[in-house]
Amino acid sequence: MKNYKLTLLSSFLTLTLSACGGSSSNDTGKIGGGTKPATQTISLNTYQYQCGKDTGISTDIVFHDANGKPVGTAKTNSSGTFNGEVPKGTMHLSVIGDVKDRDLEEFKQIYTELDISQRKNLGNFYFQNYSENCGCSVYNIDKSELTGDYANASIRYGSSTFLRDSVTICPDKTELYITATAPFINLGKAAIIEVPTDSNTIKLSNSDFVYDGLAIEPISWTNAEFISTRGYLKSQKRYVFGNAVSGQSADPMYIFPTLTDVNFLNQYITESTSVNSVDINFYIRAQNSVGSDGNYVLTQLPEISPNLFDDLLAASNSSGTNYDFSSTDERLARARWGFSFLVDDAAETRFDWDIEGGIRGEIPDLSFGEVFPEPEGQVDLEVLSIYLYGYEGQAVDNKSFSALLDEKWNNGLRGDSKFDNFVSIQVVANLDTAY
Repeated sequence: MKNYKLTLLSSFLTLTLSACGGSSSNDTGKIGGGTKPATQTISLNTYQYQCGKDTGISTDIVFHDANGKPVGTAKTNSSGTFNGEVPKGTMHLSVIGDVKDRDLEEFKQIYTELDISQRKNLGNFYFQNYSENCGCSVYNIDKSELTGDYANASIRYGSSTFLRDSVTICPDKTELYITATAPFINLGKAAIIEVPTDSNTIKLSNSDFVYDGLAIEPISWTNAEFISTRGYLKSQKRYVFGNAVSGQSADPMYIFPTLTDVNFLNQYITESTSVNSVDINFYIRAQNSVGSDGNYVLTQLPEISPNLFDDLLAASNSSGTNYDFSSTDERLARARWGFSFLVDDAAETRFDWDIEGGIRGEIPDLSFGEVFPEPEGQVDLEVLSIYLYGYEGQAVDNKSFSALLDEKWNNGLRGDSKFDNFVSIQVVANLDTAY
């Protein structure tokens, strides 16, 4: 399934480089790895995300050899779990399931993990199953009893959304996590409101905000477009009590360490451009943890540097789908390619495909046998993304980072401070917006 992909990939990378003035490079690389053990076992989980809940589902698994050809298939069980030996000759693995998006469009989602020779736990794979009727209810927000400082404060809920006159709450959420902040008077308070079962109105008053926040001092030396803080609840796997300010703001932000398990500070940069009528967006992020005393060491944002565009051009000029982004930022360890394809047949079917591997490697000519036959008709690439990420302070070679990923999934996403300092760069081309 590589022929049409390579042509579109080359065109996209050329557009990206034209937007940012990159130069050519001939550096390419191979996927890192080591000697494959005689017997290898892999575990993974597949979930259907619907109505705010994750439910295990059975999906297809395809095992590929080094050239991308299928050497065996399996399925996750009804709980979404697979834990077993891989067929002899396996180098790569794909998980394939059904998706229904917010437009109620149904299509296939493919996740491919390149070079699993060093892996034991591939973690979780999610397949959206959007439902128009999740039993969610609209609650009116009554702020009439908020007075004084609270009447003029910024009221947010969740991870940083402004709480306006109404809010939609689904049955899986029984509490609303709210902050009231007003930097000009050093107000930073939080409330945890139980969702009423006998009314569709949530009434707020000053007395609800009983939890004191800890102010994080302004950051004046970052080039971030905006900055946010938020806390994490391990028991619920949720981010709560989010604050956000512009990158050059002198306003403090607040964390609530007495209520959350761990707190984070995130910096963001977003940039957009259009080349030959194609919209190209850049998203840059850096994250660091914040101690319960409010102290932290700021993680430096990655840069959209000439090295990135040199590496993109090298990938587009490669005779195969070789890539090497190791010179972009020494902290980056993984590359994830995202493809959204439209098959131009009578049904206008589509499929999405995420391919993840090391920071340098080669995407082979992957095929899936009878599990997902080669699409018939013209195949058009509508969206292409490249997502690079890593954890500051951690080794980035394939063997070390494979062990780190296994540890992450074995211990849980927020189980270790090794994963606190996160950096990423994403480039997205919306080819279907061309006009």
